[in-house]
Amino acid sequence: MSTLKILRQLHATIGDALSKIETDFDAKTLDWPSLDNPHVLGPAEAAASTPNSVEAANIIVAAAEQLTATVRGPAFTLFDASMGYHLPACLRFVEQTHIVEVLREAGPGGLHVDDIAKKSNQDALRLSHVLRLLATHHIFRELKPNIFTNNRRVASGVSSIIDTGKSIVDIMADPAAKYDGTSGMAAFIDMAGDEMFKAAAYMTEAYTDAETKHSLLPERAAFQRALNTTSLYFPWLEETNRVRRFGMAMLGSSLWEAPDAILQGFPWATLPKGSLMVDVGGGIGSLALKIAKAHPHLHMVIQDRPMVIAMGEGLWKAELPDAISSGRIKFQGSHDFFEPQPCKDASVFLLRAICHDWPDPFVVKILKRLHEAALPHTKLVLGDHIIPYACPDDTDASVLPGAARTLAPAPLLANLGRGSAVAYWVDMTMQTMFNGQERTLSQIVSVLTEARWRVTNVHRVGASRFGHITAEIM
Repeated sequence: MSTLKILRQLHATIGDALSKIETDFDAKTLDWPSLDNPHVLGPAEAAASTPNSVEAANIIVAAAEQLTATVRGPAFTLFDASMGYHLPACLRFVEQTHIVEVLREAGPGGLHVDDIAKKSNQDALRLSHVLRLLATHHIFRELKPNIFTNNRRVASGVSSIIDTGKSIVDIMADPAAKYDGTSGMAAFIDMAGDEMFKAAAYMTEAYTDAETKHSLLPERAAFQRALNTTSLYFPWLEETNRVRRFGMAMLGSSLWEAPDAILQGFPWATLPKGSLMVDVGGGIGSLALKIAKAHPHLHMVIQDRPMVIAMGEGLWKAELPDAISSGRIKFQGSHDFFEPQPCKDASVFLLRAICHDWPDPFVVKILKRLHEAALPHTKLVLGDHIIPYACPDDTDASVLPGAARTLAPAPLLANLGRGSAVAYWVDMTMQTMFNGQERTLSQIVSVLTEARWRVTNVHRVGASRFGHITAEIM
């Protein structure tokens, strides 16, 4: 097929997906949320977040990116790719200097960069270049020369994307509490632009050095080289007083899942009353909290590091205090998941975003500890990105219930290209931070099988690459 015909196919693919969105929104008498306006939770944003809308949007993103890559000169594509490191750097800068909150307080008319600089105690010239680069990527708007305002990608008044919803006065009075009570996205941006960004810069050195290029040890990742430390990441968070930010950043990371995906990823309602779910490495318990609110017949144990568990107890006391007072939820802040699992009566072990932190031998050890503690009826629910191949999947894993050989029709890439990019960004982050990885479904099956777990179901919501894999003991 000629390239021009492929371009026409991509154009038609965009049109078809847009027609599906338009039909749905017309039926609801809604308009798609404007890029130029702050993000406001309401019927339009809710409709844009449904699985059908997200799937159609991802098709548009994938087709538009492939069309762009085809028609644009290779040199400019490579210039964009090789200098894209400025985006996370600029995002972290505006997050650290509270620019979003400054512009929210200024209102929809925006603010001149000189005034933004005064309110944030920054240099106006440098700030103008940062904001203009971000505005060029549809993050902020430049209304008139040097007058900037927030848009849908950054702010939403009370509910937040990057905007914490707090006043500058309150933030400056207690900077450490900036992320408390937010969606966690601001914390995630700061974390990504800080240690994760720095680790990525040293990937080549870590991958080419004879001492580390073949290492599967978590302490020999690019992270240690970049941050000049011998500590593993999680102890380093405690050493550098970043645990509080990390806990909120993990809450923000839930935004890469479809809303309430965990509630659909396993049939929680079928478990008998009083059944125990153990959230292994469950952080502050934000995911377990969703399950507990939807299924009050379940009992839960959340396991993580002591400092994280202390934060989690505060969250649960505020959100669901009865679960604590009744004993329905318990916290364990001293369990190491490489050691024998103390909970021997679990109906479900939940591992969300844990396995991707570790190389295969370590994952197998974690899974074996859970197998040792499992009862014949115990289920394992593993939540991680499932990395698709960039071609149709013809492996044995592709025939598992819920699996898929391809995620998109031709001429799109089989993995949905740009529409799946977040999963691959997270994958490379895991590699540079931990020597871990996101895994293909075949790789997930492999480590589970080695630990004597059998996969019974794969579940994704809509077009999300984040999935929940259910397994039982072999």
